[in-house]
Amino acid sequence: MTESDFMAHLRAALNAPGRNTRVVRINAGVHAIRDERGKRRSTVAGAPRGSADLSGIVRAPSEVKGVRLEIEVKSATGKQTKEQAEWQKFIESWGGVYVLVKYYREHDLDENIRMGVTAVDAAIEKRRADGC
Repeated sequence: MTESDFMAHLRAALNAPGRNTRVVRINAGVHAIRDERGKRRSTVAGAPRGSADLSGIVRAPSEVKGVRLEIEVKSATGKQTKEQAEWQKFIESWGGVYVLVKYYREHDLDENIRMGVTAVDAAIEKRRADGC
């Protein structure tokens, strides 16, 4: 299972009808735009380096405002980079929710999605319990 395939399935689960989360895929860093021969023509800047793969919002209960949600998705062998750890600290210091979701080879896709969604929901509940 590739990281991008897992991410697409996790994104769909987090955006399912009835859920209180909405996330989109965010590309980070600078990307080259090349012509048909592969020659670099320009660049496009995405989100800041280290930004999480999925970015979104948690719908708030009626008495509380919504919360920023950032999810870093990793393959079975992936590890969080220094820049990603710095992004995590930034998001959490501003009251957002950051979750690192990893794919585990010993589980099938459905179980990995269930575990990822559960991790996101637990992080949201922890933040709400902390009163941030």
